[in-house]
Amino acid sequence: PGALRSLSEESLTSFETLRQIINVSEGTVAAFDSSIATSDIIQSWSFTTQSIGDVLEQVRSNILDGDVPASVLVGAPTPDPEDDNGIVDSPLGAADIYVGTVAVPYYLTVASGVNDAGPLASFWKGAAGSLLSQHNTNAVATSTENIPVMVSIPKAKAGDSDIPVVIYQHGITTNRATMLAVADSMAAAGMAVVAIDMPLHGLTGDETNGTENFYMADSERTFDLDLADNTTSAPGPDGVTDSSGKHFINLTNLLNTRDNVRQAVSDLFAVTYAIEDLTAGTSSFDSSKIYFLGHSLGAMVGTTFVALEENVRDAAFAFGGGSYPKVLDGSAAFGPTISAGLSAAGVDKGTADYESFMGAAQTVVDTADPINHASNAAVDRGIVYFEIVGGNTGSPSDLVVPNTVPDGNDSSNTVPAPLAGTEPILALMGLTQVNSDQAGSDLKHSVKFVVGNHSSLLSADADLVNSEETNTKVRTEIQTIAATFLASDGALVDITDDSLLQAAP
Repeated sequence: PGALRSLSEESLTSFETLRQIINVSEGTVAAFDSSIATSDIIQSWSFTTQSIGDVLEQVRSNILDGDVPASVLVGAPTPDPEDDNGIVDSPLGAADIYVGTVAVPYYLTVASGVNDAGPLASFWKGAAGSLLSQHNTNAVATSTENIPVMVSIPKAKAGDSDIPVVIYQHGITTNRATMLAVADSMAAAGMAVVAIDMPLHGLTGDETNGTENFYMADSERTFDLDLADNTTSAPGPDGVTDSSGKHFINLTNLLNTRDNVRQAVSDLFAVTYAIEDLTAGTSSFDSSKIYFLGHSLGAMVGTTFVALEENVRDAAFAFGGGSYPKVLDGSAAFGPTISAGLSAAGVDKGTADYESFMGAAQTVVDTADPINHASNAAVDRGIVYFEIVGGNTGSPSDLVVPNTVPDGNDSSNTVPAPLAGTEPILALMGLTQVNSDQAGSDLKHSVKFVVGNHSSLLSADADLVNSEETNTKVRTEIQTIAATFLASDGALVDITDDSLLQAAP
């Protein structure tokens, strides 16, 4: 009271406005909990929350308000003179492979040369370089990029004009050509597959598994960058194109990391719209039957995409998670690299500064993080989600995207993060674990494997614990479940070999 008497009338007037605001806030608390009296509250303050999705929703709206994105597809030529139509086949021959480009609005910076680090320094901006928020949602495109696209057409449906289509999104450090691994299973279910690269991902032309033949020199979004030594990861060019996705996670520019994710989501919006006019030879698609399949980072980006894209009917996700920074921190595969990079900057794992960085990083990426979109992703559609939980004959849980943070593979005393990993996503989506056949509509289920590894959607290669025979069974089971689920419009989870699965609780 004495202090208040010493204040000027002008100061008292300004404090009165603040007092009224605080009284309203404290009254709200008391109304919520009758055991709390306003006289018991000794400190009050206000804070704001970050908007989630406003900018991406506006980007999608802008894309839909424009023309259908331009696209070009041609049959990927095969050197096999005995091929019946001169087009490359999928690995098991059930589909024809087409390649081409699709035009997408690009909101980041395009490289001016292979040694230009500009793409790593950019982030999304509004008009006149303004910062984006819920009050300023219009991101300004810096260019239109014709990015590579790969498409598989089931041979049994060649020439049809109403083929259901699955948009496939690859994982980190891989590329669009991994769609070849799912093309046959989707073709067997009567579905086409459309695949693009995430930003700063793509083919380099240096591959040795045959996919180098799909390299598109003028369109790759790796921009053929050569900014690091591919052997040591030390800064500086080595004369070899940096590997796919090497620069996607950018610890020196978290805004760039966030907007690589948002750009990936925006690209998927554009591809979804482009399907209306997309043609592969004499084949075209039913734009009312669009589905999604995402692997690893593709499942994480895909969660945000599906949450905001109402034209995706149902989705299958393999081995994704939520909370990008702590997923990386808790990952057996990526964690050591992340902690070493921060340690080199004087921020050591286990310190308060390290966790402060993790918290700041999460705040930056929150608008695009799947943890904040998972609930919406499961609304009005079917979801099936695959997870490697391990436990059979020493088989570990997922070593790339941890089930939880920390998990049973952790050996570095990672600080717990209850919203990081796969399990929080499953909970927020409201998924029920199953290990037997399910039928219904808009099914929402998780399927957990006690064997296999992070690559099991795509690869049957033996790992340190599981044989090629075992991993072949896992890959077949995952692909069969995903294909039948999507082809059934989210109405069927078809379990063939429950010995691979964790029993439902």
